[in-house]
Amino acid sequence: MKSLPRVALGPVQPGLNHRPVLWALLERLQSTGIQSQCFYSQSRFADVDGVTGVTGRSYRHLDSWLMSAEVCREVLEHGMASADLAVVENANDASQPNSFDDLCSRLELPRLMVVDTGSADPCRLPARPKKVDGVFLSSSRDRADFNEQRLRLETLWNIPVFGGLVGCAHAQAILNRLPASARPSAELCRALGDSLASSVDLSSILDLAAPPTWGHACDMVFAGADQSQGALNGLRVAVALDDAFGNYFADTLDLLEVNGATLRDFSPLHDAELPRDVDVVYMGCGHVERFAEALSDNACMIAALRRHARSGGRIYAEGGAAAYLCNQVELATGLRAPMCGILPAIARHASTTAQVEPVEIALPEDCWLGRVGDRLRGYRNSAWRLEPLGPIRSLSDNPASRFDLVGRDNVIASRIHLNMAAQPHLLASFAAASAPATLHL
Repeated sequence: MKSLPRVALGPVQPGLNHRPVLWALLERLQSTGIQSQCFYSQSRFADVDGVTGVTGRSYRHLDSWLMSAEVCREVLEHGMASADLAVVENANDASQPNSFDDLCSRLELPRLMVVDTGSADPCRLPARPKKVDGVFLSSSRDRADFNEQRLRLETLWNIPVFGGLVGCAHAQAILNRLPASARPSAELCRALGDSLASSVDLSSILDLAAPPTWGHACDMVFAGADQSQGALNGLRVAVALDDAFGNYFADTLDLLEVNGATLRDFSPLHDAELPRDVDVVYMGCGHVERFAEALSDNACMIAALRRHARSGGRIYAEGGAAAYLCNQVELATGLRAPMCGILPAIARHASTTAQVEPVEIALPEDCWLGRVGDRLRGYRNSAWRLEPLGPIRSLSDNPASRFDLVGRDNVIASRIHLNMAAQPHLLASFAAASAPATLHL
């Protein structure tokens, strides 16, 4: 097994925004030719993504709640196939306070933590974390201020300071004004990297990031590397991919391809037709609320999706994509826009930032996503609420999450984000024969 240099990074204080330091560190690594792969510590989507723009690689996902230790290791190894360093970001989710600690223990991750000492009483630092191998300072006015903070912290905590953001108040102010789900610009990330450059100790970080390797990871998830023998050989999957639909687990897409499926992307915003001869349309979450009118205006794509469903083709949609399949969406602004009308329901969008909650359900009946009794785990995106208007089946055994997973014949929609790398038994359902053409629209 190859060496897997890896570190974890997160905040010391609850609520501290550690991402400027994360993006700055990734920028500095990139500028020296070190290719980094960032992993989120839960199988949910980051609300602000500066990682992809800096590294050119989408987030990958680990999760101690969804994955065994063996699967965590395999997903880490698979995700690092073309990278030099893994950086595991703390999702910092108060609903599962111990999940990050569990993940660090399972993966033997050295821990780097971001601390804000600039606004603290010089005599009252935050409580020293029990497990930490190095820290970054979140903000310093200038180099003299950084040196003063570093000396105080290293003296009192006996932990090395590996760097900090120096003199970047302007960049921090821009970050504070970023709307939810917006991506920071490349220029902003370069500015953050420049502010870290004068203080960062990359060589010490890389030395720390080389803990002992394990034996070869078990092939529990990506065992079907020979596509000619894959369980999904011949399956054609159309993946919605544009500004309105873009949230996918990279390992789920890899898992489909490794097992023989052919993936073809399409744009519900701009395309008039689906890719030809597809078996399954896979639509991930995104920002339907931002593009509701444009999606509603693309009547050709709506007609294509309806034809696909009528002919027995399967559709699986998550989050905002589930809303897109409904009769209508209603936004907090008062805007109402007709959508596909494949699911007889109204989708209402929350006006405030929605909470992401861990959910576990069991299927109450057979469907093409699984068999009765199969348990599914994931994270509920409560930004959208579905209100049924006609024949729609709840596919959840939990009354409190009755409409988190719903179906209508060969169409399934979910408010729960499902990572198939964490639940590879779902893969067999994608290999099943297409449902009969029973959907009448």
